[in-house]
Amino acid sequence: MNATASQLPRPSPSEGTDPLGFALVYGLARPLARKQSPRLSHALLFGFLSFGLLPALRWPKRFQQYVMLEQQQFRHLAEWLRLH
Repeated sequence: MNATASQLPRPSPSEGTDPLGFALVYGLARPLARKQSPRLSHALLFGFLSFGLLPALRWPKRFQQYVMLEQQQFRHLAEWLRLH
């Protein structure tokens, strides 16, 4: 998804809709906070200079950040399902 959060249409919830559900759907449609993969030029440069160690050492931290963001989104979904 290439749209940023400011480019997503944000209709207002109409009368009788669930505001928490509306916010949940909008939050799940929003792209993640930052790009998870490095630029090709950065990966090649750092990989070449560190003999491939720096990208290999940075990958687990980036993956952990991605997992944490996904867990947060699933917690919001589970809370909404629990309430409904």
